[in-house]
Amino acid sequence: MSFRAPDHVHTLLARLHSESLSQEAVLKADGMGGVDFDDYMKDKYIALEKEKCEYVYLLARAMGAKNIVEVSLARA
Repeated sequence: MSFRAPDHVHTLLARLHSESLSQEAVLKADGMGGVDFDDYMKDKYIALEKEKCEYVYLLARAMGAKNIVEVSLARA
């Protein structure tokens, strides 16, 4: 553990990062096989690198954030 956080936070971040890497591996392996990229990615995790996740977590804690909202802009 490279930053101080409750165990459940480390567990959650590790699980989400692992799922993101698994999904990326599928993309690389099948080359999308004619599947529309936007349709495929709409329910997938896109995780930051581990160090960036830790930074965002620490930044949110330092700011006293109670809620964090992720916004994804659809392409037209």
